[in-house]
Order: sequence, then C-alpha cells, then structure tokens
Amino acid sequence: MAQHERHGDRRRRTARILRPGVVAALVSRVRGIALVSGGRGVALAAGAVTMFAAAVSTVACGPDEASNQARDRIVNYLNNEGLWERGNVPDDAKTNIGSFDIIGGVYRHIVNETSRDNRFDPSSHTVEEGDVITFMFDARVFGGSPENSTTFYTNIASLRNQIVSNNPDFNAEYWPIDPLEITVGSDPQILKAVQMALVGCQTDNGDLTDDIDGGVKSDQVHIFIPPDIAFGKREFLMVPANSTLLFVVTDIEFIERAATP
Repeated sequence: MAQHERHGDRRRRTARILRPGVVAALVSRVRGIALVSGGRGVALAAGAVTMFAAAVSTVACGPDEASNQARDRIVNYLNNEGLWERGNVPDDAKTNIGSFDIIGGVYRHIVNETSRDNRFDPSSHTVEEGDVITFMFDARVFGGSPENSTTFYTNIASLRNQIVSNNPDFNAEYWPIDPLEITVGSDPQILKAVQMALVGCQTDNGDLTDDIDGGVKSDQVHIFIPPDIAFGKREFLMVPANSTLLFVVTDIEFIERAATP
C-alpha cells in the first residue's frame, strides 16, 4: 500500500510539471514514445517540458544504417578512452584501463568498477531482474562523449534547475527529483534498455558516507543506447530522430525483491 501511495503522489506531481495549457499542445506530438510512462508521465526539455500518460514505448524493428553507425561511434569513443569489450581486448591495444559490456545491444561502462574491491561490503547487493531499486539519473543525447552530450531529462535537482532557468514553461515545483523507483525488467517508467543494463550492477547499502565509516557506494554507470532500442526514427521534442542516448546512473539502492504473484 505504501508503495502504491508513493506512485500516486508522483503521478500527481508529474502531471503538473507543465504550466496549464502547454500539455495539450504537445501530447499529440509524442504519443507512441515513452521515456518515463506507465501513467506517471514524462518530462523532457525542448523549450518546454511535455507530459503524457500513455503507457507506451517504441523500439525500432531492428538495426538500420543509422543505428549501426551509432554503435560504431559508441565503440570508437570507448576504445579511445582505453575501454574494451570485456574478454575481447586486442593484442595491440595501446591502453587498457577498463572494460565495457554489451547487453542486448546496450553498451554499459561501470565507471568505478576498478574500485569495487575497496567498496565491497556484505550488505551490498548485485541487481537482479525483479529487484525493486532506486537510482538517480541524467538522460542525455549522446554527442560523442559524455562532456559533449545534452541533458534532456533528469531527477537530479541541480541539473533540473539549470534546465528550468532557461525554460519559462517549466513548473519546477512539480518536476520530480526523487530517486526513481522501479522493478527491474518489467517497469514501464523507463526504457527497457536502461533496465537491462542495470542487471549485475552493485548497489549501495544505504550509507553514502563510505569515506567516513566504510559504507559501500554503488556502481556509477554509463549506459549507451543506440537509436533502434531508444526512440528510433521518431523525433522526440529536443531528441532528434536516430539519436543515441546516454544515461548516467548513480546512487543505485536495493529496496526489495519484487513480490511473487
């Protein structure tokens, strides 16, 4: 019951992100595509935030030329950073500072993976499908590197405030900045590609002060999503058609295993 009430509160807040009159003009442009949905709505920055309640998501039929080019671009960026697909490091690699994984067409780099041994704690947890978790995220249009990528939605207050300050149609009071709570693998609130990439990540034990008392911090994850498993060929407000997305995910916390039916 408590979880249901939290979701209800979130729906009411999200529905009022926009100033009155803005929603109606924009809903028809984005129906059929969802970043955060399931009746809770979605807010995106494109000169105005849009909200819609249709529990829908769009995935292209399969990789096309634009998506294949996007994959090459992702891999080129990762390789140039000295990151290689796990178990597939070339003999002539000049640098090798870490690994990335390819999961169902999604590219995942755990930024702080090399510090896992130092962060390990018996109370930490590895995410499994069906887990209820919370996390913070910064969703961007990938621009060749994280630094050159543009945020289009986030639940991080400082980034939300930057967007709102440049967009008079935003109603910051009702833009949710709480940790996003999902059931991994079956949650309509966020792209399935993000959920797939979170499986296997290490969570926080609820104590974010590891430099003080040894509490473990979660993995910090960069999730690169090619167009065919993101928004495809559809333009989504400030997200151009055939865009590659980058989700920066932090502060992953395990809540509970999903209830068995």
